[in-house]
Amino acid sequence: MASRNTHITIGVLAGLFIYGLQKNLKNEKWDFFELCTALCLGGVVGVLPDLLEPATSSYHRKFCHSITLLLSLTLKEEAYDLLNISESERNLCNVALGSYASHLLVDSVSPRSLPII
Repeated sequence: MASRNTHITIGVLAGLFIYGLQKNLKNEKWDFFELCTALCLGGVVGVLPDLLEPATSSYHRKFCHSITLLLSLTLKEEAYDLLNISESERNLCNVALGSYASHLLVDSVSPRSLPII
């Protein structure tokens, strides 16, 4: 089982990667404040599943650690359209969703893996 620090670090790296990818695909300059926000958001959200479902035992993984939730993250574009959010808000949501997914992907390769639901 990955430690909290591992999940934070991977979440920060996921935030950096997703932020950079979004900016580079649109040929936009990187903004220092947005970058700092993406890194902090990635670190916090990268550990969020364990804050929602604390590791009280090796069987602590329920819905917040499930394959179902991981797959539901792919529906983000439909949610963005329903919420009518700005481009910068979409970028931060993508960072958050990617960092959350990074936690689930790391946990998926552990001996207990992820539950389906």
